[in-house]
Amino acid sequence: LQVQVGNGQKTTVASIIDSGGVYGTLFQSLVGASSVAPGTKISVYSEDGSTLLYSYTTSSYNAPTVIPDSSDDPINTGYFAFQQGPVYINYAYDNPYGIGSTDFNYA
Repeated sequence: LQVQVGNGQKTTVASIIDSGGVYGTLFQSLVGASSVAPGTKISVYSEDGSTLLYSYTTSSYNAPTVIPDSSDDPINTGYFAFQQGPVYINYAYDNPYGIGSTDFNYA
């Protein structure tokens, strides 16, 4: 995925698309601070940056956790993608390469 925080650059990141009830995580270099300020717009794009998958504006209670750039973990999207519309997970059980996909189907 590519992530854009506020008016910053789109940045390609490894990610986990998480349907759980968490607000996600972002690398500190994307945020430029140790926390995400309320009112910050976060936009998530396809890997090539051409398709906006979803976006949201943080508040005092829904900001992602900022993690160190040195973290071995990818960023975590949190549940925001699932809150905005149907998201389909393809586990690729019939794909010989084991490559799945996540399909965003917003109206």
